[in-house]
Amino acid sequence: MSLTSLVRRARILTLAAATWSACGGGGGEAESEAEAEAEAESEAEAEGEGELVVGAGDPDAPVFDPLPDDGTIPLFPGPQGGYHVYLQFRARGLDATSVWIDRRLIDADSGLVLVELREARALVDAGDGWRGIESGVQTNLCPSDIPGWALHDRAFDLGVVLTDMDDEARTIETKREIRPSCPDGDDACTDDYCIGCAAPPPDGCGP
Repeated sequence: MSLTSLVRRARILTLAAATWSACGGGGGEAESEAEAEAEAESEAEAEGEGELVVGAGDPDAPVFDPLPDDGTIPLFPGPQGGYHVYLQFRARGLDATSVWIDRRLIDADSGLVLVELREARALVDAGDGWRGIESGVQTNLCPSDIPGWALHDRAFDLGVVLTDMDDEARTIETKREIRPSCPDGDDACTDDYCIGCAAPPPDGCGP
């Protein structure tokens, strides 16, 4: 259990105990604890606590595919070259209708930021207390702009922040390792540095 979860649970129990004591105990204990828990959850949301899970998405549907343990996520070719991934999210603790979605692709060893993108999306009910987005967010990764850096079959840190567009003080964030993976047999993705995800030479793609 995370530190924020422990703090939240302690707050819930403290509020429940105080309410139960004020009412003199007895049959109102369950109701008082439920009210205290709801109040604590509201406070936690206001403080920016919450849970955000990253998955793979679908460009046309609200599909959420949990990432495997190694973070492998498929790359898709763009209509004019380049490759991208589709990201999906499940969030709770942020009762917003519209959010900014910030994504940063970071090299874990050097801290170098390779990609930084922001997009506005609506949050919709995804069931069981979760909220999600209506379709996967396209996140363009290739071609690489950094000489010697291939962007396929390599682990990166993906940092994601959701920000309530109506109150930008309310955010939730997470970081997840991802490993973009070229489609099987797609030589342009693995070998081409002008339109694919191969490492470009020092002079780049060139004329």
